[in-house]
Amino acid sequence: MFSWPTNYDCCYTLGGVISREGIGLHSGEKTRVKISSYEKEGYHVSFKDKPNEIFKLTQDLIGSTMLCTAVKIGGRNLYTIEHLLSSMAGCGLSYIHIEVDGKEIPLLDGSAIQWVRDFEEVGIKKAPKPDNFFREINKSIILNKEGSVIAATPSEKTTIIAQKIKIIPLEIVLRNTAYGSLCKQTTIASGTELVKPLIDIYLKNDELNDPLITKDRIELMNIISSKELDHIIDLTLKINLILKNFFKNIKLQLVDFKLEFGYDSKNNIILGDEISPDNCRLWDLNQNNDTIVSLDKDRFRNDLGGLIEAYSEINRRINDLFNSIQ
Repeated sequence: MFSWPTNYDCCYTLGGVISREGIGLHSGEKTRVKISSYEKEGYHVSFKDKPNEIFKLTQDLIGSTMLCTAVKIGGRNLYTIEHLLSSMAGCGLSYIHIEVDGKEIPLLDGSAIQWVRDFEEVGIKKAPKPDNFFREINKSIILNKEGSVIAATPSEKTTIIAQKIKIIPLEIVLRNTAYGSLCKQTTIASGTELVKPLIDIYLKNDELNDPLITKDRIELMNIISSKELDHIIDLTLKINLILKNFFKNIKLQLVDFKLEFGYDSKNNIILGDEISPDNCRLWDLNQNNDTIVSLDKDRFRNDLGGLIEAYSEINRRINDLFNSIQ
């Protein structure tokens, strides 16, 4: 049975090869990755179409950190690397080669656990200890940038305080206005204001490409009870009322959004998701004509450009709203 080292006085790398594929969080495209041990220390990346061009990841390669971490290597951007890299770093792994087929690292379920389980499945092995080996923080480190602060201080043990929840493998999508997949799958015209909010439920499963699922199938698969599903739908409708009113106050139309829920330590169902332009479709109401101006992830998904400017504009409006009521 696999067990993690009790100390990390030396380096470790993977004992086998991991192959994973999934849907990119920001691009919505299928992407694949193969991870294996490498002869040199650190994390090294290549693209499948140019396997002989291998780049060592360094902080100098970091580009945008808006919504995800992107690095520029070989004349192209690689997005959403932070989940995989933090998983490897947290498990003390180095001497790694990552081969990517796509523009993103697969998100999987959005957490580190699937990567960690893959590490456990292939096992780990000792690797040479580099000259600049560094494992301890011996003084406090504080970074303050644009009003955000992160600090790390020496401690006898590593601690993280967080509320643990067990995610329910369902994605709840609420639609106020017809757009995107709804219009592709029905005869409803794009931009149609719905008489009442429409709730679509998707099974959270990368291998099946997150299919649309019915209440009866949810009950058949014993994912959650009918009562729990009704509770989640009720919470989603209440969240919609709050968000619609909030975004209307900053001249944004809430077209649709996606949420996930989970169980807390007391088995209560709570929201387990963010509220951001990443999972909300938001249209600018400041336009004088019928032109749709997206201030959300569609700017990335549809190659519209101006992603940072759009998200910054939402942030500005929120700050202006809060300042006006203080």
